[in-house]
Amino acid sequence: MEWHIMNVDGLNSLSSNLGMVENGTYIPSANSQAILEEIVEYLMRDSSEKTYRRLLFNNKFPEKELLPLIMHIKDDHTNLQEALRLMILLTNPVEYDVDINERPKPPWVYELENYVKQTMEKSFCKGFIIPVLEEVKLLLEESGPYSLTEDSLLAVNNCIFMIRNLLYMVDFNQDNSTVLQHIERVKLLLDCGFEEVLISLLGRKELSKWSDGIMQICWLIYKGKTNILFSNLIDTMHGRPMIECSPVEYGRLSDLDTSGFNDIFNNTCNINLDGCDQRCRPMDSMDLFLQPYQESNNLLNMTAAMSLLTSSGVPEFRHQLTMFTTRVLENGLMTVIVNILEKLKSKEGGSDEAYLFLEIALFMKFAKIKKLPLKTVKQVLTEDMIGYLTYQCFVRAEDICVKKRTQTKEQQKLHLALCALKEMLDFLYEVQGEDSVPLDEVETQFLSHLNRRLAAITDLPQLMVYMIRHCSVELFGRELLQDLVFTNHILILHLDSWIQNGQCKKTFSMLSHVKHYATYAIMEKYGTLLEQFLINSPQLNNCVLTMMHHVAGGCGCPNVLLQKTIIDAFLEINDKELYVSDEVDDLIEFIISKFIASAEEDPMQCAVHMFTRPAGGDTGSHESEKKPPKDSEASVELEWTSEDSDILIMVYMECQDKSRIVEDILRHFEELDLKKSREQIISQLVDSEWMDEEEKAQILSTYSDYKPIRSRTPVATNQPDFVNCGKKRKFEAENDLIQTCVHSLQVSGLSDAVSWLKQILCEAAYVKMDPDCYMKEAVEEPITRFHVLSKKSIPIVSFTEKHDSFMGDKVFHTLLENLGIHMPGDVGLQHPRIPHFWTAKHILNVAEKLGPLEEDCLKFDMDFMRKLRDDDDFNLPEADDFILRKSPKRSENESCSFKFMPKFDGLIWTDLIQNFNKA
Repeated sequence: MEWHIMNVDGLNSLSSNLGMVENGTYIPSANSQAILEEIVEYLMRDSSEKTYRRLLFNNKFPEKELLPLIMHIKDDHTNLQEALRLMILLTNPVEYDVDINERPKPPWVYELENYVKQTMEKSFCKGFIIPVLEEVKLLLEESGPYSLTEDSLLAVNNCIFMIRNLLYMVDFNQDNSTVLQHIERVKLLLDCGFEEVLISLLGRKELSKWSDGIMQICWLIYKGKTNILFSNLIDTMHGRPMIECSPVEYGRLSDLDTSGFNDIFNNTCNINLDGCDQRCRPMDSMDLFLQPYQESNNLLNMTAAMSLLTSSGVPEFRHQLTMFTTRVLENGLMTVIVNILEKLKSKEGGSDEAYLFLEIALFMKFAKIKKLPLKTVKQVLTEDMIGYLTYQCFVRAEDICVKKRTQTKEQQKLHLALCALKEMLDFLYEVQGEDSVPLDEVETQFLSHLNRRLAAITDLPQLMVYMIRHCSVELFGRELLQDLVFTNHILILHLDSWIQNGQCKKTFSMLSHVKHYATYAIMEKYGTLLEQFLINSPQLNNCVLTMMHHVAGGCGCPNVLLQKTIIDAFLEINDKELYVSDEVDDLIEFIISKFIASAEEDPMQCAVHMFTRPAGGDTGSHESEKKPPKDSEASVELEWTSEDSDILIMVYMECQDKSRIVEDILRHFEELDLKKSREQIISQLVDSEWMDEEEKAQILSTYSDYKPIRSRTPVATNQPDFVNCGKKRKFEAENDLIQTCVHSLQVSGLSDAVSWLKQILCEAAYVKMDPDCYMKEAVEEPITRFHVLSKKSIPIVSFTEKHDSFMGDKVFHTLLENLGIHMPGDVGLQHPRIPHFWTAKHILNVAEKLGPLEEDCLKFDMDFMRKLRDDDDFNLPEADDFILRKSPKRSENESCSFKFMPKFDGLIWTDLIQNFNKA
């Protein structure tokens, strides 16, 4: 038989032995199963260019042999399953089945794609679809209430993936006839009874076994609807708009609404999901699941279009697909999404998170628009799902900020994750509104519990601050920024509601939170959005102007709004005589008046403020540029570096006459064009740790007029200059060095940095605790939790500008290094990392080195933590394995658990040489 496989004539002879159709029934040959199995085996071992697969297509094997077998065979489960398995292998999407790195694609890829397309066009008919669906029904009926066997599970999955391949179109494009073809296919699939089969699959306890296939089918059915996920519109206003803006001559701004992302994926089309009451469209009957038809020059396409666009066809299809979506949601479709989330959390399978994000956003938006009851989406409306989306938004935003790459799939996935989070928060707000479906007691308790849990999560509101701060239009795109601003607006509405209901932490302050947005950089991004206020949706204008109103009013920071883009937008609103609400009118009048007063008082400073971005990015005020000191003999370098210390030691060791040592060192610095003062050199000599006391006394007696100068660097006990704490000849104990850092921070007014670090370490210890040994009642921060679940090092995230100031402090930086934290430069990421192999007990021990822990603020019992073994600090084999890994700077692994050897400065190097010489 192998000889038949390897040549064309032999293949034709072999395929003719499969069987034949007689009187409408396919009669298989005696060895048909063996032939199918051998062909499958050869396909599995095909070359990288899929030579054998193309040979089968070239000889029309699928349409001559497989299609008749599948369509006409009766009561032969084995041959049908082998034929379906073979058909799936032949028609799998080429880009998923072949790893193609060449651009442009090689010719054989286009050839294979064309073969697959032709085969699917011939297969998409009732005669093919019905036998596949009937096979699923038969398998489920035969098992009854009992579990399916492994063979039956594989058979069901084969049928599901066959439907997936039928729906897939490689050249799907919103500008050609594939839109109509896709609609025809979906309609035919529903007419063949796919809805009943899907509902039966959703009701089985083996649902997790075929969740991946169902998720992919759903994506293919709704793939033309992805555009609505990136529309920056709210379908209903949340009560009365706080701020409105509409042109008098054009009516409300909603008449000028535009769509968002049109090309988030290649295989998408612009089919709107919003209701007809949201936009004025030429055909009101096409308000759901269908796009207005665009004329085509192809006569066949026009004929197909006219058949679909009849007065009865469009509403019928729209109603059919709407009812299908409603029924599958009511019968547990969200369980599929929950199963996919569990697989992603456990790293099982190769599911793409994009499917999860897209379907959450799509179905939550559908449930909101159609006002479906809470029970239809209750399974995904959880703390776990919102936490996972929060985690995904952070890791993808950080990755983009580090790599600085635009137009990549990461931006698309980040946008999808953000939109999924937006739709979940929006549905949660709507379902508790006055116009929502009445809730029973169980649903009310569920929402109350969920609100309390979400109100306790600090990562979610801080994530919005972080993303808006770092979301540049050039890197992330304008559409993502718009959705980000809107998501933040919804979240703030939730925060306000949680505060009123007493569900937020007592330490949380709305004013303090909003002050994080009162910076020049963040308001610059809001001003960028306001530039297009005429074509923005009224809801987006509402979000932008509301935040500006609070920044200028409640936060008392109107200066950050004195920017060119914002002033220009405000002046244009006044010039066009647009109707605005009283709040907007007051805001515009106040900012323009302040701008005029500032310009009259100091025109130069006003111009600098308007056209110069403050150094450092996120700053709330502009400081005049500091003029560099003039080059004169009197000017000296105040900073003392490790290189300066090396020079000082070298000259001191080489100098024979110690009576003029200060002059010799000063002259040597001048020869190197380094300006140092006499007092600096004496101070460095006297305060050093490597000189004997007799030598120091001799210098002080020689220069009796010397008066000790106070270093500008925070000074610790018995340590005049903090920089010298890492240069001691005799190493101090680790705890002494850490306490020196902590004391220096407290003296310099950065005690909040120490408290913040302790809080992060305590949270990491809590998340790391084994849930089998300790019942966790408090909320786990999602970014920390999902990093732990993924066995990644835990980030110490600088969410706000204040956190950035902590990270920019040299003392705090040194503290992190001496605690064993992996620094951003070492791991090639944006934020420091707590090593993932540290156990809860070890992390808590590190936190206690920073000072006593306030047990009232802890989420766990300290007595329980103290009972853990002291020797269980961290997993040494795992740590050793991590240290042996290659540098993450060159690794694509997202894990951040690599620690480079600490750098030795020049002074320690000198000590090592001296000790070596003594030995």
